[in-house]
Amino acid sequence: MKIYLISFVVSLIFMSVSTVITYTIADSLHPPVTEEGQRYMPTGNIVKSLLLNFVLGAFVFILTVKILRKK
Repeated sequence: MKIYLISFVVSLIFMSVSTVITYTIADSLHPPVTEEGQRYMPTGNIVKSLLLNFVLGAFVFILTVKILRKK
């Protein structure tokens, strides 16, 4: 049970940090500004960032469990 808790915490921290990084990259590649110069909420960038990092978080969780079981 301790292995799964540690793996969950590690993947949660990884997801939080990588979501911010991925959103920043997506925001700089596709800036949320209209032709008139008005900023808007970039929901597409947010969704892409969250979906990508949900998959990466699951991968990190599985990888962390495997590493901790070898110890």
